[in-house]
Amino acid sequence: MEIFNIFELSEPKEPCALALGIFDGVHIGHKALLSKAAAEAQKQGLLAAVFSICDGAAYKKTKSLLPDKEKYAKMEACGIKRVYTAQFSQICSLSPKEFVEDVLIKRLHCKIALCGENFRFGKMAAGDANTLKKEMQANKGDAMICPSVLFEGDAVSASRIKEALAEGKAELAAAMLGEPFTLRSFVLHGKGIGGPTLGVPTVNLSFDETAFVPKYGVYVSKTKIGDDLYGSITNIGIRPTFENDGKVNAETHIFAK
Repeated sequence: MEIFNIFELSEPKEPCALALGIFDGVHIGHKALLSKAAAEAQKQGLLAAVFSICDGAAYKKTKSLLPDKEKYAKMEACGIKRVYTAQFSQICSLSPKEFVEDVLIKRLHCKIALCGENFRFGKMAAGDANTLKKEMQANKGDAMICPSVLFEGDAVSASRIKEALAEGKAELAAAMLGEPFTLRSFVLHGKGIGGPTLGVPTVNLSFDETAFVPKYGVYVSKTKIGDDLYGSITNIGIRPTFENDGKVNAETHIFAK
């Protein structure tokens, strides 16, 4: 997978089918759009690519469901070969027309752009999916507007998944993500109390400051270490009894196989 900031590379030469969005969490709706972009690219002999704002969660003043590295890996699993990124500040002043002409057409050589039906872009979010199609066609390209994927009658979205996690509804969030909510981190050294003192050894993981934190509580979980998967139970919260630093911690007890 190739990843480039569009303002830090020489202009790409490969014409592409380009999926547009922030793709926070790469949920089942995102996967449908990404897979459609990959299929359209193969059909038309184009490069399957994505354009995404790399600080999208930050500019929306929210937390991310996935770090960028994992987000890009999930995009690659959908058939995407290249990711183009930009910071919000680098493109926020562009009108919808300027964004299509200067970024999509001239810089990225986009032949067909794909977006969800609720897609917004351009200065003050002035452009929508129909604007994208109109501007692409005006520049001898095209756009495909993909319908929202529904779950229990409503569109799947990152905000809806976060609402479910904030309420502790992990199974509902997993259904919309297409997989369980995941935290990947290095193991922290704890106080050594769980195993020797309490007889329940645990591993401790921290949440990055940009990561979305589910509702505090105890969850049935699975823990992957290398290629091995173990049953486990995880408590998410602070540890005022042992460490009153206010930091959120995921403390996991892993069951022996």
